[in-house]
Amino acid sequence: PMSRLHDHTTNHTTDHTKPTRTFRHLISRYDMCLCGYIEPSPDAIKAAGYHPKFIRKWFGNWVRQMAHVTKPGGWIAVGAIQYDLVPWSPEKIGIEWWKEAAASDAWEWGVDPESVVVRELDSAVLNEEWGPRYCVAMRRSGGDSGDGDGDGDELDLEGMPREELIDLMSTLGGPPINAGASADEARLAIWNFLGDSQEEEDIDDMSLTQLSELMVALGGSEFAEGMSVEDARDAAWTFIEGLEDEHHDEDH
Repeated sequence: PMSRLHDHTTNHTTDHTKPTRTFRHLISRYDMCLCGYIEPSPDAIKAAGYHPKFIRKWFGNWVRQMAHVTKPGGWIAVGAIQYDLVPWSPEKIGIEWWKEAAASDAWEWGVDPESVVVRELDSAVLNEEWGPRYCVAMRRSGGDSGDGDGDGDELDLEGMPREELIDLMSTLGGPPINAGASADEARLAIWNFLGDSQEEEDIDDMSLTQLSELMVALGGSEFAEGMSVEDARDAAWTFIEGLEDEHHDEDH
């Protein structure tokens, strides 16, 4: 399995103050990200740093995290969404909201608005158990849509031969790939280079909401209610260091 982080570093300042804790996310690589259902609850929404009434922000952020791990041209799918959402929120998540959110890119999904597909959950058993629900799928912009209508600038690293991968690295301005490298080695070198190009993030510059979103993205635990931003930063950094240790052990 792919590590959820590309790299993290601890940079010590010259005046021996608290170290800077920075890290870089790994570039998105999955062809599809599927969430069987999103079941909103006040506790879950508050744990992500939102007021329970702002259910659209919670939904939007959830899908944004899915988009982060999906490569361009890949699919994002969410199942079993309630038609009639919770009574405690004035905001509603209807079918049209997905299309509007995709078109506005308010939550940085980076999807093609024309690709949004909605399907009703057609099962008498599930309908009786859950009530009316529907499923949504949408394709991230860029990449190959598979319909032959690409605009000519899409890239599919997995399908590229070794020679093209070597040329691509040169075009990207990356370090030369060894002429004797295999296609898999060349592909990995490009992924690593692209990952190194990601902007660094500093734990100590992140708000409580950003830290909560980060932990969701990395698969970590929710912060305890009332946790201070300083304690949340420490907890997030400890979790990131644990991920890096796991990745190091896998590589060896």
